[in-house]
Amino acid sequence: MTAEVDLDAILAAAQRGELSEAELDQLEADLVAEHAANLRASFYAYCVERAPEFYTENRWHLRKLCDTLEALWRGELINEKTGKPYRKLGINMPPRHGKTLTLKLFSQWVFGQSLKTPIIVGCYNETLSQEFSKDVREVFQENPGRTAGNRLGYAEIFPRRRIKNGDAAMKLWRLQGSFRTSFLATSPDATATGFGALLSIIDDIVKNAEEAYNTRVLDAHEHWYKNTLAQRKEQGCLQVLNMTRWAGDDLAGRLYRSEPDDWFVLMMPACLDEAKGEMLCPDILNFETYLELKSTMDEMVFSGNYQQAPEEVGDYLYKPFKTYEPAELPRLGPIVGVFDTADEGSDFLAGGVVRTFEGKAYVLDVLYTQEHMEVTENLATSMLDENQADDAIVESNNGGRGWARNVERKLRSGEVTGRKNQKTAVRWYHQGANKWARIRSRATNVSLCVIMPADWAKRWPKFYQDVTRTKKDKQPTHDDAQDFLTIIVERALSSTVVISAENLAAMRARRNRSR
Repeated sequence: MTAEVDLDAILAAAQRGELSEAELDQLEADLVAEHAANLRASFYAYCVERAPEFYTENRWHLRKLCDTLEALWRGELINEKTGKPYRKLGINMPPRHGKTLTLKLFSQWVFGQSLKTPIIVGCYNETLSQEFSKDVREVFQENPGRTAGNRLGYAEIFPRRRIKNGDAAMKLWRLQGSFRTSFLATSPDATATGFGALLSIIDDIVKNAEEAYNTRVLDAHEHWYKNTLAQRKEQGCLQVLNMTRWAGDDLAGRLYRSEPDDWFVLMMPACLDEAKGEMLCPDILNFETYLELKSTMDEMVFSGNYQQAPEEVGDYLYKPFKTYEPAELPRLGPIVGVFDTADEGSDFLAGGVVRTFEGKAYVLDVLYTQEHMEVTENLATSMLDENQADDAIVESNNGGRGWARNVERKLRSGEVTGRKNQKTAVRWYHQGANKWARIRSRATNVSLCVIMPADWAKRWPKFYQDVTRTKKDKQPTHDDAQDFLTIIVERALSSTVVISAENLAAMRARRNRSR
């Protein structure tokens, strides 16, 4: 309220019918001017004006998020160690709790504060980044006047903010009066050349669990951040990293570890106190739904996504596996089948086929099932024949020897596949050492030497889950998948495979064609 105008007194006079039409018009103008000034001064107030149905008083976490972003913008988010303002803000909150919407509104509000703050936004693909751009840009193309619910339009809050004619591409546009591009939407797979930013926003660049636990993808995110996005940041650039957490080694985890004193991290879990059933925002996610999600989701994904507590790689037996795309699979090298038959009725038969090349085992296919031996014999026979395996190695404990003999017989007779296989050599061995001790002692070699297909989480979800969730200090109920991987490095990578003359000739022919 201004010192010159006592609006309360004027309102009282209006209610008594003591004002003329001109005075009422002036009163309205004064009220609008004061309200617009409040919206310019407070980012949270701006959010309430634009989306009052979402930014309600009971959603205190949104007020905290807005106030933190405004403090970053105003240089009031002070680093106690340095006494200087933070310029990097990490936001880690559960899905559907308003992170992205708030960042879109923040971009609009920042443009209202300054035409001289170009913004770059990166999402995990161009479709999402362009959607972000579209939602930010739409306020500059609103018709003049009020929005729904008689709320102030953007032009009433921030006059003279317009998109420049002829410079309004979906992912790259300029505001009228700005001497350079105002907004760029990009992604790790898109270009960002020729653009300089004073506000850099990364908005959830992890697509799904398959990417979140794929070292290749995480490495690519870090490379993009350090070698592409960093080159777009101008001196004094503010950075916002908005990520629902997945893995301890995701981009947020890597940056927080490498730059621990540079980041102010706003971390809010979905459940504040599970014993009391206290939720961050019950009308977005109540306790009953939270427990339902917890009981049905993968434990590791749930912990990261909803509680912002991703389990660190160091807690697990295996480091994230290296992966390969089909075009990267070596053309040469023996193909070996490896199988660990089930010890008991509830155990899994774990096995598969790998191509060994230069000390690495590239997994081609996996068989991981609780089916009876009669079924798994046929499945393994088909897998070995389809992949034209040179060798098959079977642990003979607990009926494995008989299982291996049946597989060999079926390969030779062709009763499963319809063709006689005289190529694949089937051999078995007895394992007397403690299984869990072997698994733990070979874990590092497994992580280094076993290469998975890039889509292995999708192709073999149960196998993927059991392998990646194995803790260092806790033997799982079923360790068959882990034993299969251990046998690969113990046997497939160390044994001499006898390759048939026919297969050797084919390998040479493929090599010659590739030259």
